[in-house]
Amino acid sequence: MKRNRLIRACVWCMLVLASFPLSAATDPVLDRSGDYGKFIVYFLHLGRTSSTKKSNHGDCELLISPDGKVMMVDCGAPVQGRYVVETLEALGIDHIDYFVNSHRHHDHLGGFSQVADHAKIDRVFVGPMEGYTGKYSMQMDQRCEADGIVQTKIGDGDSFMFGRDIEVSVYHPSKTAVDSTYTTEELNNSSLALKFSYGNTTVLLCGDLYMEGEQELLDAHSDEIRDIDVAKANHHGLWTSNQSLWIETINPTYCVAVSDILSDLGVMNRYKQQGTIFRQTVFNGIVKFSMDANDGITMLCQHAFSLDN
Repeated sequence: MKRNRLIRACVWCMLVLASFPLSAATDPVLDRSGDYGKFIVYFLHLGRTSSTKKSNHGDCELLISPDGKVMMVDCGAPVQGRYVVETLEALGIDHIDYFVNSHRHHDHLGGFSQVADHAKIDRVFVGPMEGYTGKYSMQMDQRCEADGIVQTKIGDGDSFMFGRDIEVSVYHPSKTAVDSTYTTEELNNSSLALKFSYGNTTVLLCGDLYMEGEQELLDAHSDEIRDIDVAKANHHGLWTSNQSLWIETINPTYCVAVSDILSDLGVMNRYKQQGTIFRQTVFNGIVKFSMDANDGITMLCQHAFSLDN
């Protein structure tokens, strides 16, 4: 009971702290003065929606290439879009070269219109699935059409350059594996799996893959996704995902669970047993990684508190 009260108290404190306006002048994690020439990855904290009774989880990563190109992967739920914009404003970003939607769930694309109101978006990458009629998915498509933003479908086997120096490899899903029923599990297992390679440094983002999707990826590409430097915990660090074989294979040095609730303790412990440094946005706020091409990696969190190693 004491541990449960402690966890609730710590979460409350983190959410209260995170409710204050972001400012690069007062928050070192938002200071970009030393970032030029490095690969920067932000895992955004989007859990400041106390008015909602149900967790929105939310997911958004912001990446900046060594030559200054900007990519956003997902943009949170509709009620979280303003926090994505708040972070962009604090970082002085009003232009996004690439927006990538991992899959068409509302907590990964619901904030798109708010982001598009703030920043010019040049290009959008989406997965290969077709025909999904979710409200916020259709709103994203309509906004892209209205703004003249080209949507490009990508899937297993594709690759593209992010700036001059970072190669993005796509390992999932299959371009032909499209199911018309689109259950929650099928939508999550349609998540794009993206590996960013910058010299010897790698980052892996796989949306909300469930264990079934993880296994498909392991069966097809286990050699390509081994020994990752920085990874996002699949499906917000929940029990549906992050199976032992997955964790043993990707063997990340760092892993971040992006969610507004505590990740599954079993998942957290599996990563810890692998020797991974595990962080959670619900406790740590925005988590920032600065990387060079030779495995030099620095992690900085808004809040140092952690239940983890």
